[in-house]
Amino acid sequence: MGRGKTVEEKALLKALDKGNVRLAILDVFAEEPQPASSSFWEHPYVIVTPHISAVTSPEEAVACFLETLENLENGKTVSNVVNVQNGY
Repeated sequence: MGRGKTVEEKALLKALDKGNVRLAILDVFAEEPQPASSSFWEHPYVIVTPHISAVTSPEEAVACFLETLENLENGKTVSNVVNVQNGY
């Protein structure tokens, strides 16, 4: 378990290929966003999740939704917009 630059990505891929590690579920990388050419995207033993895997309570989710909705309805800037070109 680690975050971003604390994971030796090449060593992890090698361990996955050799079967020393069975599965890796990743959401943070040394390079953000991960380039389309990254081996992690297509590796059979890797699951890449959106960079949102923190625990969120129902109350937090509702508050975020309501704030976003209010901002959209009032023509204000929305801070949590998905950047489709970046992939997240």
